[in-house]
Amino acid sequence: MQILEELKELAKLAVPITGMNLLVYVRAMISVLCLGRLGGLELAGGAMSIGFTNITGYSVLFGLASGMEPVCSQAFGSKNWSLIGLTLQRTILILLSACIPISILWLNLQRILLFLKQDPQITGIASIYCLYMLPDLISNSVLQSLRMYLRSQGINTPMMWCSLAAVLIHVPLNVLLVFVLKLGVPGVAIASVWTNFNMVVFLLGYLWYSGILTLLAGYLPNPKVAVATTAILIQTTSLMYAFPLALSSSVSTRVGNELGANRPEKARLATYVALGCAAVIATLSLTWTTALRHKWGRVFTHDASVLALTAAVMPIVGFCELGNCPQTTGCGVLRGSARPAIGAHGNLGSFYLLGTPVAVALAFWLKIGFEGLWYGLLAAEIACAVSIFYVVFRTDWVVEAMRARQLAGRCRELGSLTEAERSPSELQSVLTSPESFHFLFNSNKVGGFSQKIEVHLLETRSGAYQ
Repeated sequence: MQILEELKELAKLAVPITGMNLLVYVRAMISVLCLGRLGGLELAGGAMSIGFTNITGYSVLFGLASGMEPVCSQAFGSKNWSLIGLTLQRTILILLSACIPISILWLNLQRILLFLKQDPQITGIASIYCLYMLPDLISNSVLQSLRMYLRSQGINTPMMWCSLAAVLIHVPLNVLLVFVLKLGVPGVAIASVWTNFNMVVFLLGYLWYSGILTLLAGYLPNPKVAVATTAILIQTTSLMYAFPLALSSSVSTRVGNELGANRPEKARLATYVALGCAAVIATLSLTWTTALRHKWGRVFTHDASVLALTAAVMPIVGFCELGNCPQTTGCGVLRGSARPAIGAHGNLGSFYLLGTPVAVALAFWLKIGFEGLWYGLLAAEIACAVSIFYVVFRTDWVVEAMRARQLAGRCRELGSLTEAERSPSELQSVLTSPESFHFLFNSNKVGGFSQKIEVHLLETRSGAYQ
């Protein structure tokens, strides 16, 4: 039995770490694939730079950050919380200090490689890539420290989800910077740096919000029970988040594919089907959190006070999923239609500008207590879902399909199209949608086609167009 228990504990740590490492590999693979698409010279130069930066930079930072792991893990075991925080701060400062000599080395990459009689063309590409990777030393200094900090406390699942979110953004970032904006090798490097900064932001966001809940719980009348219950509930929400996150990633791909193929109706259908699935998942989450509220806590503890508080709050967590599942799926729709900033703004405003103040007001001013903190989360989920739904349901899918074709670089000059080349259904969509007409009329792709649209529009208004 002890062996089985130990295997379970190892699996809890190993599975999310494996998932995170695979995601990091996927991110690196995407960068190499983009370099390969640019050409053989770019691939060779990028590969040389990646090898050089790994050996002289990232491996050094990883080795220095590894020194905090035994200190933090043992401090966590002995409940010395102040030592954990102090170690994190000092490690970040040490890594940032190490970045100075590493930066000097990277800036002189071309001279070093030429001294070693490497090919000048490959060396030139490698030095460009290395130059644009310099800001990544800062992000990696923080990122490696945060990973060790969380890993030593057994908090691995959130790191995996943060890595997944960053990798999902990494793909369109590469497409935009490398192929749409034609930045080439610098675009690949900038996308990698950007992705690592995204991972830092996501992890800090997780620590901030979960830390706010935990910190606020510590001010309640019975902080020991409140903080322990918070730990159980955060793990519960992390588990449930896996399903809407997978659905969000799937619908993002479906919407993006259909919009890129100029099939706006199918993109809309994919959106509605995914939101329907999200509603089903949310209902199931509410059902099991309510039905198992008296049993779920026993997986983590046998403390009667913690179990009672967990049972009281579990239904609220279930209701939160009624907002979380659809809004997470809606954010996937927005990513698929190249509007991720809208989802980010909705989440930021809902959780930090609304959810946190409501949680504080309910828990402390209105004396609701621990449940008030989670009612604040519920308010944030509802507000976020409403804002995301407002954007999704008002989407003009014809316009989004046109935007997707431009973004993909597959839009032909409308002025060069003949009547035979344009399908009647596509022209009808343009003429019957005011938003689409406005988009085309103001687009720099219109050329000499605007007069042709005006003629058809007049015919349509007079009833002559069939």
